[in-house]
Amino acid sequence: MDNEQEISDEDLKYQLIYSDLSDKYPDEKEIILKRYILGSYYDLSNAHEFYQQYLEFKENNLNTSPNDFIGELKLQAFYFHGQTKQNIPLIIVKPSNFDFNQATDGVNSVLKLNYWVMEEVFKVVPDIQKCTLVVDCSGLGFSNFNYDCFQQIANFYNEIYPEVLHSEYLINTNWLFRGIWKMFQGFVHESTRKKINIIGSDYQDILLENISPENLPVEFGGVSEFKLYDNIDDINSVDDAEILVQGLGNFDNKEIKVED
Repeated sequence: MDNEQEISDEDLKYQLIYSDLSDKYPDEKEIILKRYILGSYYDLSNAHEFYQQYLEFKENNLNTSPNDFIGELKLQAFYFHGQTKQNIPLIIVKPSNFDFNQATDGVNSVLKLNYWVMEEVFKVVPDIQKCTLVVDCSGLGFSNFNYDCFQQIANFYNEIYPEVLHSEYLINTNWLFRGIWKMFQGFVHESTRKKINIIGSDYQDILLENISPENLPVEFGGVSEFKLYDNIDDINSVDDAEILVQGLGNFDNKEIKVED
């Protein structure tokens, strides 16, 4: 009975907050407003604040294009790579490739990159609005971990894009990374931390339980040899975002164009 009452109370809170938000933002989809309700832990004031911050950030970055973060793209610290078995867009992240000193405009361009990535994901799965990350922590340590950047990105997702993470797999983690994580996990909301799986080098079986071999790179135990670019250093600007989003979508039974 207690569990039923708790569920009922939570549902009632959701309905009350959603009613208020939908009255104020009648053109917005429920699935989007729901993220801000859950991300605020059913706090009406915070839900309003977070959603308003999203609208303001979006308004200020309507003309964002890949040219705004070309420096970050050249580092190949992330790329889209198919979908999970639950049809959630998959993003591969290699933080050790990221050199904050080579960022186009410091934290600003890093946040613009994350904004652009999320909006592209939502175009592909508008009724899911989730993504899964495989984060290769090889080579990541105190010397190449930017604390300020991490904190601002964490706040960005906590408040502007809450509840977009379906699951995250941190692979090739060592004792040093685990030390870093203990120091900074407090910046990440509890609901998000529960979706994060910290794995060492024995990760292939876990990934393959959730991602088909066709949607997983060879280096992580899959069969996909998809590459976004081969000659990244020759790219000075990106006028057409098509090259950046070709990794979105299910690789099963899909012809993927690989850049030569």
